[in-house]
Amino acid sequence: MPHTPASPTRRRAFTLIELLVVI
Repeated sequence: MPHTPASPTRRRAFTLIELLVVI
């Protein structure tokens, strides 16, 4: 899953989603 966040907000959202997915 190639993730290329262009905005810092999007990057933070992706991180939160990844953490939730991991949990």
